[in-house]
Amino acid sequence: MSKIGSNRDYYIIDSTPLKVCRLSCSRRVAFVKVTFETSPDKDYCATLRMHYYSYKLHAVCTIDGDFSDFDLTKASVHDIHYLKIIR
Repeated sequence: MSKIGSNRDYYIIDSTPLKVCRLSCSRRVAFVKVTFETSPDKDYCATLRMHYYSYKLHAVCTIDGDFSDFDLTKASVHDIHYLKIIR
């Protein structure tokens, strides 16, 4: 992950969840319990009314639509907190 460059004035940051497995399957899946830093985080989908483990894919692009950075974080990392990390 790199810092946002100073060659542009404005950037757009958006994210989307990457579902890994449902909570009911988490006991059988080994990667959920690997380490705290790399394990997926609990998340909730309101439309499906379902809890699951997931990661979050953050994308940073310019106003012109050119991607400058993208990163994979835990599901609990909000876009505002991700912005503080890459600033």
